[in-house]
Order: sequence, then C-alpha cells, then structure tokens
Amino acid sequence: MKNKWIIILALVVVCGMAQASMVFVENWNSSGGGVWTGTAGGVNVTLTANGAWSDFREEDVSTWQYSANLGSSTQDGLGVAATPGWTLTTSAPCDIYLYAIWWRGEGLDGASSTGIYEFNQPFTIASGLGNATMVGNNLDLGLYEWGMGIMSFANTSGLTCNTGWTGGGSEVGMVFAVQAIPEPASALLIGCGAALIAVVRRFYGRA
Repeated sequence: MKNKWIIILALVVVCGMAQASMVFVENWNSSGGGVWTGTAGGVNVTLTANGAWSDFREEDVSTWQYSANLGSSTQDGLGVAATPGWTLTTSAPCDIYLYAIWWRGEGLDGASSTGIYEFNQPFTIASGLGNATMVGNNLDLGLYEWGMGIMSFANTSGLTCNTGWTGGGSEVGMVFAVQAIPEPASALLIGCGAALIAVVRRFYGRA
C-alpha cells in the first residue's frame, strides 16, 4: 500500500510538471487606429501597426517552413504595412513565436526596401528563413528574397519591429504563438517532481 501511494504522488507531481504548451494567438479584433487585440490561452495580446493599414487574414502555416511548430492552413493572422513597423505586447512575459509570411527582401517593396527588419529583442530562427542572415537583433532577407519561417523571442512581454524604409506599400503577413513562462512556484514544483521521480526510480531499482 505504501508503494502504491508513492506511485500516485509521483504521477500527480508529473502532471503538475507539464510545461505550458505553445498556443496560437487567435480571435484578433481591431478597435481602430491600427490596434489589434487577440488571445492565446490566458494571455492577452495587443498589436499596434504603425503603417498606413492593417487587416485580419487567415494564413497557411502548415508548410515545411514552419516545421518547428506547424499550424493550420487557415490560422488566424494579421497583415500589416511593411513600413514603418509594429509593436506587440503581452499581458505576461512569454516566449513569443513570430511566423513570417511572405516577408519582402531587398528590392521587393519599392526602391527604398532594404530587406532588413530591426527588432528590439534578440531572437533565434526556429525553422525556415533559409536565406536570411542575423546581424545583432536584425533580420536581413537579402536581395530579392522572400522570407517565410518562424523566429522565437525568449521571455519578453514587448516586441517591436521596424524597417526604416522610406517608401513602399506592400504588406507582410504574420501569425503569432506564445508559450507562458512558468511562475516561480511552478518552477519549484518541477524541481521537486524531478527529485521525486529519481527517488521512485531508485526505490524500484532496488526492488
């Protein structure tokens, strides 16, 4: 009976150890002025587009460029003017995953297009964007290249992207997903759970 309760307790802790999963931002709505709000689980998300226009659209993120975390062919997304940029905020610190959809490289959005996207946070490329280069916090798509893929930004509640282009009138498509950062108590639970599992394994290893 004692052994049974050890196993049950271990299973309960393991369930509590499960990390928050990546959740797509959906239910985008606009209050006007280029301001859009959406939700991802318990996280509220706000995007402010600084360009001339923005709109809701369904995007296809089920292709190989998004293999790090595939979505659907009709995923909720936004289209915004490629210049001058936009700002995204979340109601709590998160890992933010930005899906770039047909982002324009140099020369693909008028003569002033540089193909460089300047972020306020460091990032990694999770999948796709094979022809892109990273210089500091900047993404450079290169000459006449199209950008499709996922960028990840760790533990932030505010993300800004600027292009600095002086002309052009094309849109870029975006889908967002977030992964909540565990609270300190959750992190402690994860550590305790790992220790308990080690004890249970050692106990049965002696049996």
